[in-house]
Amino acid sequence: MKMMNKKIAAAAMTVFLTGSILHADINTGLDIRGRAFSSDNPSGGDGKCSYFEQRTRFYFEGLMQKDVTGKISLQNNGIWGRDSEEELFLDRAYISAGHIFGLPLGASIGRQGCKLGDGLLLNDEKTGLSGIKLNASLPWGFTGEGAAFKLIEASSASFAGSEADRDIYFVSLSRNAFGGNASLTYFSDFNKTLSSSTKLSLLDLRYESPETKEIQWLFEYAQSAGSDVKTSALLARVTALGNIYKFGKGRAFVLFANGEDNFTSGATFVNEEKNFGEYYMKNRENGRSNTLNNLRIIGTGFKSTPFAKPVNFLFNYFSYNLVAGNAAGLKELGKEMDMGLEYAPTQNLGFRLIYSSFSQGEALSDTGGKIKQFLFETNLNF
Repeated sequence: MKMMNKKIAAAAMTVFLTGSILHADINTGLDIRGRAFSSDNPSGGDGKCSYFEQRTRFYFEGLMQKDVTGKISLQNNGIWGRDSEEELFLDRAYISAGHIFGLPLGASIGRQGCKLGDGLLLNDEKTGLSGIKLNASLPWGFTGEGAAFKLIEASSASFAGSEADRDIYFVSLSRNAFGGNASLTYFSDFNKTLSSSTKLSLLDLRYESPETKEIQWLFEYAQSAGSDVKTSALLARVTALGNIYKFGKGRAFVLFANGEDNFTSGATFVNEEKNFGEYYMKNRENGRSNTLNNLRIIGTGFKSTPFAKPVNFLFNYFSYNLVAGNAAGLKELGKEMDMGLEYAPTQNLGFRLIYSSFSQGEALSDTGGKIKQFLFETNLNF
């Protein structure tokens, strides 16, 4: 499989380079991330875990014709000293066109990232989805967006003569209203990879106030709509912008997120840190870690830039509980605290230093226990 990925990546790069030499204005780029990771109690087990991992992205993007652009990017992930875990794959490969037939209509075809709002329904900016995405400017100030993506396409031999695939679709309509932006989205996830196919359809209402004011707030509610699966989820966040006491200019937030059973839209995949990264130290300001399935989150935190320097201090505190208790009737998953420092001396170079601790709740461990992590990360873009 790895050899096949490398061949596909090389072929795609060759085709794109050939076309670009003949027709396109090309930009190239490379970003490199190195990260040292250490945990005293990985994944709730005993012992210690430490490693250094790297992620490298190499991309080509260019203007092929008027209003037509293309992008191909390759990504390599790996942990130093573990050759079997190193992988090279095609990260992006798509063409985007605007003003199709002279209309206010745009389209992107190929493997691309896609995110709706804060990612409650759809968030796959990291690994990419294969399909088509459309956007259009509509009358009376409305904008529309729609997409059809293929998640899985398996051989029918693996599923007793059925299709054995998985597809997602969505249609979204948005407009500026009440000083902010409001949107209504219909989302469907057809899963035919299980013994019995399921269809999850969601109707999502979202409103976000503008960030230019001192207080910004977000509300999003998703409810199943005439599908095989009944579920719902809610996300609310208030962010204060400005000076934070003696910590300088920045932002502070308060968050509440709640997801019922079966709220697994399928497209909110584990991101690129799945195998190499932060077990509890994921950025949870968006209200979810991959999914809100049977999960309630209450959190607060701040990020500030003191003395107008390119340095950010951050602090987060989150409480996690099950919406519906487990078999023993327990609900508490645990509490998380993050403290960190971010430093970006230039646009091309950044550093991140974070300490995180997670205290396990009764629903995870009878004896409790704390998981601690220390993270150092550097990003280089040029």
